[in-house]
Amino acid sequence: MTWRSRCYRSHPAASASQAIFAADRWILRTADMLAAWVEDSVEPIWQTSIPDDFSLGPRDVVCVTTGGDPLIVVTCAHADGDGCTLIAVDARSGAGRWQRRLALKPSSGGLQAHADRLYVHGYDEAGQRYVWLRLQASDGATRFERTSAELRSAAITADALWLAGWDSIDVLGHDGDSLFKTPMKMPTVAAYGEDVYTHAVAETGEAVVSWWRGNPVDRRAQLLLADLPVHRIPDVMLSPSSVPGRVAVAPFVDGAGVWMVDLNAGRTAWRQLHDGETQVWRQRAAGTSVAVVVRSAQGDRMLAFDAATGEAQGEIGTQVTVVQNIYATADRLLVSGLAEFEIFDSD
Repeated sequence: MTWRSRCYRSHPAASASQAIFAADRWILRTADMLAAWVEDSVEPIWQTSIPDDFSLGPRDVVCVTTGGDPLIVVTCAHADGDGCTLIAVDARSGAGRWQRRLALKPSSGGLQAHADRLYVHGYDEAGQRYVWLRLQASDGATRFERTSAELRSAAITADALWLAGWDSIDVLGHDGDSLFKTPMKMPTVAAYGEDVYTHAVAETGEAVVSWWRGNPVDRRAQLLLADLPVHRIPDVMLSPSSVPGRVAVAPFVDGAGVWMVDLNAGRTAWRQLHDGETQVWRQRAAGTSVAVVVRSAQGDRMLAFDAATGEAQGEIGTQVTVVQNIYATADRLLVSGLAEFEIFDSD
């Protein structure tokens, strides 16, 4: 797989704190606006301003459906620290659909959606309880509320909500019922379709990566990675590939590189970018490629590797000056910078 530039845009609405691909367009969230772009548009096809007093805190954006219509929902923390507001707009037109104020301080990544299910989690205003809510996609009304330990990450599938705390993984059903719980040290969770992957620190101090599936929950496979440097920083970027059982793992450690773990074969398929001067800044699995942004004293580079073999597919030359993030679908990449972005597709 090779990547070619489809379009480059420099525009005040073209930076992205977060971005998703939904309803055949890219939705970009910045501090003060939400904008939608298609590849051939010079200007955003719609944009919506976010009030100044809503521009702080996490800038999560998700797509949820109601009655078959896609809605874009964002979290907006209040400047005075008094809770947050969720704003929902029509994904096709940008027209406002509903707003909901919550007595909740949302966590980064605290907004989750799958089909018509919408969840938000964070601390209550007093900062004493960690709570999560399931909201109705149609109007933002609370369907139920639960308390939990503080979360490190969360993932959602068709059947369940996966919550990674500091010392366990909790799996919950559609209505908050507990399906499964298992102790884990410093877990991280990510999902691709119905395949769920976790990274944690084993009792021996080694990294352990697991592959889960289904409801009831079944651990398909797990693998210890003795050379993954979790003893220094136990946080990783997990990026599931489109191939079941394969997940890219990149620790937040300079020089650590990227591992492609093949849980079907019970081994590390390949490892790349082991360089004492190099930090993996961002990585995303995209179809049969893994795109990696490498940050070093010489500047940023974006490289592509074959997800199956680790073979270098070359550098993805981008016009974005300072890469802030990359977002991926099976056949598209969006590279965002400061008031600019570039879209790549595969051939």
